[in-house]
Amino acid sequence: MTDTLLLDAGAPELPEEHFYRVKPDHLGPVVEIRRKRYLGSALVTEAFVHAHLFPSGLAALVDACRKAEGKLREMESDRRLRREAVQLVGDYAGKSGDQ
Repeated sequence: MTDTLLLDAGAPELPEEHFYRVKPDHLGPVVEIRRKRYLGSALVTEAFVHAHLFPSGLAALVDACRKAEGKLREMESDRRLRREAVQLVGDYAGKSGDQ
């Protein structure tokens, strides 16, 4: 399998330092999105491959890649919103006109 096979078949591109890994699981194949680290990599998110729903294994893998990438985008959005909320930490008036 070539490095670009999934991308050429329609899988979404990932942010820098992230990559797809397809591995077996007791329920069937799983597509993982992993982040490169100094030593090895870390699992970020994953999606199961539902091969029975697609005409080919490659189409099923691409669908799982899209699902995993959607989870990644959702995680990044949640992280951004949490950072914004942390900037608002502090004491606030309980009534109008309170100082």
